[in-house]
Amino acid sequence: MPLSPSAPAALLLALLLIPATSSAFEVCKEAKDPASFAPHDRWAVVADQGRDGWIFAKGELLVPGDLGPAAGPLGRLAVALKARGVTPFLVDVPGRLAVAESKVDPKRDAFQGYRKGAIAASYARKIAAVARTGWTTIDVVALATSSGLAERMYMDRDHHWSTAGELVVAQDLAARIRALPTWGSVPKKAFSLRERDVAYSGTYRFIVVDKCKVEIPASPSIAYKA
Repeated sequence: MPLSPSAPAALLLALLLIPATSSAFEVCKEAKDPASFAPHDRWAVVADQGRDGWIFAKGELLVPGDLGPAAGPLGRLAVALKARGVTPFLVDVPGRLAVAESKVDPKRDAFQGYRKGAIAASYARKIAAVARTGWTTIDVVALATSSGLAERMYMDRDHHWSTAGELVVAQDLAARIRALPTWGSVPKKAFSLRERDVAYSGTYRFIVVDKCKVEIPASPSIAYKA
């Protein structure tokens, strides 16, 4: 089954990472070898495990590029939206290592040469560039710090962010929307939020379990539904 690097999560149904209880496993060479992956799945080739049983993909160690030529179309779109009375918001989700550098294990070969702070700095440049095009941006790295979530903004063995990360960003976005002058005229609807305990497998956990034939417990998580 193909792996999806951008599988959409429901806005109000997601999975909150709780730190895993065990990290007693080793990542085998098959999980690190691009040749053992289908071409469309090679974005998920594993680098190695980090601290506390976290698993990182090789691509996550790369420093993303800046906004570049996308600035022009984004700026034109912002102008068009504002001309229609729409306030454009953009949430650029950073890579996990923008907030989870504490989980890098410098003793492992895969992390040799990793530049501390480079991914977070690249993210800061990108959202500043987006803001200059006329969009209202949300700094997810700053929210991770100010909320106390830090690395819990993300899953430990998966490329997606956690329910905790989605929740703090949604709350920040909601506060900004409520501050808009047109908020008072928007019809309101009350809802309740329900939660239940779940076990979340994680893409990288699935890969290591499948290719290395090891047992790794799923991460205990919380699913929320409105």
